[in-house]
Amino acid sequence: YYLFKVNIKRFRDKYKSLIICMFVFCFSFNVIFLILNYGLKCINHYVIIPDYDLSVSVVGDYDFGKIVKDFKAIKKNSFSSCIINVSIPKDFFKEDYEKNSDVIITNLGGNEVINNYDIIKKKDKISHVKYNRFKRFDKLVIDDTQINDLKLTDKKFFGVDGEDTVINLNNDDFKKVCTLFNSNLIIKTSYKGIDSYLDNLIRKEKINMSYLNVKKTKEIISNLTLVLKILFYGVSLLVFICLISVSINVAIFSIYERRWEIASFRSLGLSLKDLIIVLLLECMYVSLKGFIISVPFVFIINKYLYMSIKKVFDFSGIIIGYGNLFLSFIIPFLTFFIFMVICLHFIGQKSLISNIKDNY
Repeated sequence: YYLFKVNIKRFRDKYKSLIICMFVFCFSFNVIFLILNYGLKCINHYVIIPDYDLSVSVVGDYDFGKIVKDFKAIKKNSFSSCIINVSIPKDFFKEDYEKNSDVIITNLGGNEVINNYDIIKKKDKISHVKYNRFKRFDKLVIDDTQINDLKLTDKKFFGVDGEDTVINLNNDDFKKVCTLFNSNLIIKTSYKGIDSYLDNLIRKEKINMSYLNVKKTKEIISNLTLVLKILFYGVSLLVFICLISVSINVAIFSIYERRWEIASFRSLGLSLKDLIIVLLLECMYVSLKGFIISVPFVFIINKYLYMSIKKVFDFSGIIIGYGNLFLSFIIPFLTFFIFMVICLHFIGQKSLISNIKDNY
């Protein structure tokens, strides 16, 4: 310990390169992973993917039994629907909306108005919101037809997403307000040839059918996300390798520059074990100093990143990343110590006179 204190005073200038190297490593390592974490959080939180694989719509009444059977549907929902523009009283809404609104009417029954919404709002900033839109919704007037005794529900049926107002009516009320309607099928399936099957069916039966292959959309989004992750991880790995290489070079240069010192200590009777303990204390000192200097800068950049992203996205909280902070300390510390010990071993294999001569 006494030798360590003496070295700290004698070689203060020589430790500066190691401290700067430690600072650069800690700062770069944490900033890279902060950018990655914020990016992944945006992707995962704001990309809403439906929980179904296929949505099919046909004008008029249509039997989807064959499609359900051929696709071996894991989960399905078949219903009729129409879209009607109606005037909804403003006092029904929790927020200020336009009175005229497109309403999706279905024949799923229950005379229920879905009040649970999970959408992305884009006003001043992008926010992923779950909320209840209506205060009440007890009646609906469409032309001369009035539907009474409607009740709000937070339960969504399979396949509902987005911010449209959806009202489920019983079959009799549905026929009163929807003279023209579409037949819809929403399924979850493991079937792979969705596009070719439906294209052949449209040509064969000559029906007015539209469909959305959500499964393919999911695959495209997943692949794009994977490409972005690989690209970012690749760049991060490249920067990481460069930082480690610089750390190794600085550690090796630092120990070889002190060959005469090591040779002198060995001539005074210090064992290799004693010198390793001294190096351990020196590495701990250098790593801690560089790490402590870098931490305030990391938090400043983190705060800046958070405030910049918050201007666009509605984030719930700042990402701290204590695990990354720990890794940014322990990795260069072990790198310094291991390669210094390796160099010390090779230096120890040479004679003391040779080591002193080599330095001059």
